[in-house]
Amino acid sequence: MRTEKLVLGFSLGHDTGAAIVSSERGLLVAVNEERITRIKQTKAFPINAIKECLKIAKLQLSDIDLICYTNYEKDTIEQLVRREKEIPNSSLIHLCKVADMQREKPEDFIIAALCTIECLKPITCNIGRIDHHVAHVASVAPFIESKQAFILSMDGFGDDKSVLVTRKVDSTIFGIATRELYESIGLVYQFTTGALGFTMNLHEGKITGMAARGDKFEALHIYQEYEDFMLKLRIDIKFHVYYCNEHNIAFDNNFPIANFTYYECMKTFLFEKIKEYMKLKNNSQQAMFDVCAAVQAWTESAVLNFIDSYIKPLNDDNSAAIGLVGGLFANVELNRKIAATGYFKQVFIFPNMGDGGLCVGAAYRGFAAMNISVKPTELDHVFFGHNVTNEEFFDLAVTNSLIMKDYLVFDSGKHKYKILAQLIANGFIVANVEDEMEYGPRALCHRSIHFNCDNPDVSLWLNKQLGRTETMPFAPVITHNNALKSFKDYNKITEYAAKFMTMNFLATDFFKNNCPGAVHVDGTVRAQVVHENEIMNNTIYKTLEYYYKLTDRVAFINTSFNKHGEPIVMTAKEAVERFEESNIHYLFINNMLLTNPKLQSLPKFGGEYA
Repeated sequence: MRTEKLVLGFSLGHDTGAAIVSSERGLLVAVNEERITRIKQTKAFPINAIKECLKIAKLQLSDIDLICYTNYEKDTIEQLVRREKEIPNSSLIHLCKVADMQREKPEDFIIAALCTIECLKPITCNIGRIDHHVAHVASVAPFIESKQAFILSMDGFGDDKSVLVTRKVDSTIFGIATRELYESIGLVYQFTTGALGFTMNLHEGKITGMAARGDKFEALHIYQEYEDFMLKLRIDIKFHVYYCNEHNIAFDNNFPIANFTYYECMKTFLFEKIKEYMKLKNNSQQAMFDVCAAVQAWTESAVLNFIDSYIKPLNDDNSAAIGLVGGLFANVELNRKIAATGYFKQVFIFPNMGDGGLCVGAAYRGFAAMNISVKPTELDHVFFGHNVTNEEFFDLAVTNSLIMKDYLVFDSGKHKYKILAQLIANGFIVANVEDEMEYGPRALCHRSIHFNCDNPDVSLWLNKQLGRTETMPFAPVITHNNALKSFKDYNKITEYAAKFMTMNFLATDFFKNNCPGAVHVDGTVRAQVVHENEIMNNTIYKTLEYYYKLTDRVAFINTSFNKHGEPIVMTAKEAVERFEESNIHYLFINNMLLTNPKLQSLPKFGGEYA
């Protein structure tokens, strides 16, 4: 008799995805729908992600003991229909028709969709909905081994809340406080992104990057006026923060969006004020930088004040860890400021911190519903997706003769790390695809592009070659030992977060001189740090060590391998297609090295280490 219990979690709404968790083996697989459909941060029902998870885990839907899902509001049929009209080819409406099911209540859409996975077999296990922020918290809790920890979830909103802060004692989680939609810090950042002409829920990282170039005092009055406006708008609301206990975060706890009017008022006010300011400043680039600096400063102050008020008093001796989750904590500079308070012995940001990570939390929360305790375990890696095997590459080579005809293909074997290091040292752009795909927004060297960061002009040149228009330098990858001398604030508090590239660091003078192409104008670096004992990143660790011997440089660039505006590549086929249309010089697929047939005519930067 099987004692292991399996929960399938998936998320609806923004950046949908799926995950499977075992009561005995932990997180088995996690994939976002965007990687399969190639539509970045899609809102489509994650039917493909669910199928992919089952395939990777070698499971049938009938093996699953419980299915849990979450989204950002309790759907009505009307809301589902409205949203699904935008994505008809993979929508719940389409899947309902396939399953020939009547749509009498929202759950019918989900049941119909799941029935299509295995030839319309009926679903035999229970299906439950998880509160949005509870799912966020549950995605972090299993990976914090500290006996005492706080978990802070902050985003735009979900189930009418923008914040949920909890306390974890051993394996028990207690609610402390929440904030509702109208108190959202994340929405202020999101609306600023939109008001400046960028895509909300996608380009907030650009705002963070530009903030370092601005003067916050020039535009800070916008956010002070916003606070006054919201105070007047909420004059008849008695409590901005209300306390809760564990009963407030129970299984299937949900709220309708009762305060959507506030959402519209917040958006209108900020859009108008920011556009007025930009017009006054002749829409100059510096004015945009100043707005970015102001919203970054306001956000940092608001979050740190919240921590001072509701977490610090419960952690007088600074002995607890803190877990950060929710889209707001994609902000790597905010995360650095939280770590810099010294309040916590460790800071851990869930690697897929936004709504793309909800599926993992939904799955883990399902065990609470079954009264099963899952032992906390350190998250060693996030390589939970599609595994590019040598067989996949060879099958592609057979079916696509262009690979064998137009590319010089070389099997690097056990010398891959040496060849990769030499190519980077010689000024070539090298893409690397190997083994399992990363889960989350960061490429962590399994679906990455590498280049040197020896020159401060590298970012401008490389962005041009990759067809990107960014304002931040590229992130570097570096070994643990070299990180200790490269970043002032890399220590026991921050090193866990550094494994997943979720925090900024302050560069030392040594790093500024050694790797100037990876340092932002404010002296910060968004780095990925790899350790010698990381089996899943052994190749990149050895490459960095050999690269250091060749060049005396401690790091090189690690950026995502994808076409601009698309998700990170998943398969060998996608990697070759992106390679064909790019200015990338070389592509590794596992140990197989492909040379771009246009190599001799491609632009080249640097290369003094022959």
